[in-house]
Amino acid sequence: GNVGYAVGRNATIIKTTDGWATWQLLNHNATVYIEGIKFRNDGSLLACGWQGTLMLSTDEGITWEDLVPNAIDLWQADVLDANNWYIVGDKGTILRTMDGGHTLIKKNISGNTSLFYTCYFKNVNEGWVTGKTSGNIYHTINGGDNWSVFTIPGFSSAKAFYEIFFVNDQVGYIVGLGGKVTKTTDGGETWFTVGDNISTSANLYCTYWKNELNGYAGSGGGVLYITNDGGVTWSSITVGANANIRDIYFRDANNGVLVKDGGEIYYTTTGGNTAASWLAATEQAIGHMMSVTCDHNGVFWAAGYSSNPSQQGNSWALLKSFDNGATWQEEGFPPLTFNPTQLTNISTGGGKLVVVGKNNVILAQLEVPEHVTLISPPDNSVGLDPNNVILTWAPSPYGSVAAYYGVYVAPDPETLFDYYYFETTETSFNLSAAPGVNLGYGNTWYWAVLPVNEIMDTPDPNSDNFMIWRFTTQAQEALEPPSLRIEKVNNQIKLSWDAVQGATSYKIYGASDPYGNYTLITSTTSLNYIITNPGNMQFFKVIATNE
Repeated sequence: GNVGYAVGRNATIIKTTDGWATWQLLNHNATVYIEGIKFRNDGSLLACGWQGTLMLSTDEGITWEDLVPNAIDLWQADVLDANNWYIVGDKGTILRTMDGGHTLIKKNISGNTSLFYTCYFKNVNEGWVTGKTSGNIYHTINGGDNWSVFTIPGFSSAKAFYEIFFVNDQVGYIVGLGGKVTKTTDGGETWFTVGDNISTSANLYCTYWKNELNGYAGSGGGVLYITNDGGVTWSSITVGANANIRDIYFRDANNGVLVKDGGEIYYTTTGGNTAASWLAATEQAIGHMMSVTCDHNGVFWAAGYSSNPSQQGNSWALLKSFDNGATWQEEGFPPLTFNPTQLTNISTGGGKLVVVGKNNVILAQLEVPEHVTLISPPDNSVGLDPNNVILTWAPSPYGSVAAYYGVYVAPDPETLFDYYYFETTETSFNLSAAPGVNLGYGNTWYWAVLPVNEIMDTPDPNSDNFMIWRFTTQAQEALEPPSLRIEKVNNQIKLSWDAVQGATSYKIYGASDPYGNYTLITSTTSLNYIITNPGNMQFFKVIATNE
């Protein structure tokens, strides 16, 4: 027949329908060399390739199903928000998710099987990937469907870029093996090398920039390079012993953490520009620590290789610190079946923490939600109509998204969590219309709101960011006094009066002296009342109320 298929290097599969007079390139997800293709008895196609690749097509090569999952080592994730992430790894792997990791879409650079160490995405469409790519930096503006390339000249194929870091929309840096520091000042359209005074024998594994001028690059032997002129010149300090610095992250200008091979973690509270300013953290990891980040709640996270023998287990592979890196505790996660635990990167964004590692490992969890900002009624408001109190607040743009909000109201801040409680998915709540609520007149109330995410996490109510506001309802309106009629019937006293507009009930008082103390006899909604045993009471009054 005239239909045929051929396969080859660079993940190539081609098809002809006219006996090879013409042919077309077929699309698929494989990134390895394809070594063979065969028709099966049912007419479907089976293709095989390097690294255990086996693919099936039942529609003449239009679509392909991966039959054998490849053992991919994933090296970095960029988390734009809770749903949108990009992940890169070896064998040309670029993965995209738009649903928080439930499905992963392969995004290929045609014919490229490079080891990608790093990626950075400005938004869901525009980003860069690079790695052991012979100096190539790949750029997409349509979510990975198409890629352009910028090549740094003279970059050996044996060298690699390890990390991309953008300071802002225009200025970015990439560091790598051979002391290479590459910079862009036009938003990633073009790149050029800087930092010629860094030895070409230095391997730069990571970088962090506080601003356009002040940057850091972690290297082998515990060397940390520092620049204050945008990467033109660099000085160096040595942090700890001679283990490689794998990652560095600053929460702010002063507080930062760096992680190293051999489980070493160092922290600074004074900016990190001198060796003495880096202090050894308290932790028990012995496996290589590969990555560190800080979430929007100020919690530092570190990920690396398990401390178990042969990394068979999760011991001290994932850590967190609540005190800016000074002390660390182990974070648990599901055991990895068969594979050693070798985590390579941890990233955060949009309220999601994402960890990737060797052998296709992807872990994710929600951050704790951030505290809301209360809006109205303003704190210490007075004179509120108790029949029209509506509470409003604004969610934080950071932390995980709230599944619902818990609304707390009490007459005393000490009983805030023990009085009125309501739940809502909105960012406002009509307190006056809530069942069982009677705000009353002239009363002071305290209120607060806690966001709750889908795994029932809430921010710490002991935090300084937890807002408790108060308001006071207006004093009761003075109603017209009723026109009282008093009639003595035998030994009883009959009181009657006309209805007062706005009154919901009437309080009846009696006294033996018109100038003495009046005692409350009863409260009624009727317009008359009989006192069966008045005793020595000879004087009476009725007060209309709307309580």
